[in-house]
Amino acid sequence: MADTARTSTGLRALKRHQTQERLREAALQLFLAKGYGATTLDDIAAAAGISRRSIFSYVASKEEIVFQHIDRFLEALVAGIAAGRPDQPPLSLLKAGMIDFAGAIDANLAVETARFLHGADELNAGRLVRLRQLEMAIVEALRRVWPAPHHLPHLQAAAMMAVGALRLGMDQWVETDSAASLATCVQKAFDALACAADTRLPAINGTVGDSS
Repeated sequence: MADTARTSTGLRALKRHQTQERLREAALQLFLAKGYGATTLDDIAAAAGISRRSIFSYVASKEEIVFQHIDRFLEALVAGIAAGRPDQPPLSLLKAGMIDFAGAIDANLAVETARFLHGADELNAGRLVRLRQLEMAIVEALRRVWPAPHHLPHLQAAAMMAVGALRLGMDQWVETDSAASLATCVQKAFDALACAADTRLPAINGTVGDSS
């Protein structure tokens, strides 16, 4: 009986996962073809082969469909940060984690999602909220590695800079039409952050800019 119950539970979980994937793929195709605003949950349900009533068993809104896959990657990123070692600078830990995160994302999925995210004004608020939530989650993860209270301001600063670099890398990746990998763009964004922290910017036409 126990084996039968486990098999039944496993099959239900597999079916649910498969349905969620159908919903995500159907939604992405519709968003790209019709635009986010013009696509309804009815459209998504029909394209995925389920009833509109059933769709609410899997997602609460169109926005959730957009971000649920990304959210899972971000949760893994935060978990990896929390397991970091205290013998390295916090920003170095975040840089390594975010570059690994960027490299782990499915490239085709990321391209499709990023394109309509940047073209849908309705999703900008949700994107900014998630970045702020990511920043706070990173601070909490870092506090597991460096729990002393006097470290908190440094951890908050590192989280703000790292999330900013991640956002810059993703934006540049989309703007260059994915000519380079997302991981490469995130790496370059962190390099730009390190350069901006210096008092002197790189030479341009033989002239060195001084930020002081």
